[in-house]
Amino acid sequence: MNSFIVTCHGWSGSNWLSHVLNDHPDITCSHSARNILAKDVNMQSNKELKHNIHQLHKGYADRQNQSIDEVYKQIKQMGKTEFYGSVHVLRQRDIPVLYEIFGKTETKFNVINLIRNPIDLVWSGYGQFKDLFKYDINELYWTLKKIIDNSNDS
Repeated sequence: MNSFIVTCHGWSGSNWLSHVLNDHPDITCSHSARNILAKDVNMQSNKELKHNIHQLHKGYADRQNQSIDEVYKQIKQMGKTEFYGSVHVLRQRDIPVLYEIFGKTETKFNVINLIRNPIDLVWSGYGQFKDLFKYDINELYWTLKKIIDNSNDS
């Protein structure tokens, strides 16, 4: 097997991990729902996210609208290496759905789930969320819903 999938939720160190893996000369690794090569350290900066927000939203939708083989066909076009992988392109919950929709993959994968630290999602991403809220209504709605739902549990 020369393909791997690192599933995770955002704000779990996925940006760092994808860059470290992609820095290895034998690995081509993409990152995020955008499924882009992890080579630019600024790819998750506020300026880049704002500029590419539509691409990110399309990636969210594509997570369950294209087969894993199709995702990896795109990744293999990003480089010529021995190993190909992704970090946070797919979440663990996407994989069974993709198998149900598209059937078995042609490629065999090692699947690893990156578990985030115990800090609450909203607090660990506060700085970026604060910026995203200014132009990403989906992120604002999703985060506020989490806060409201959890505040009712108190």
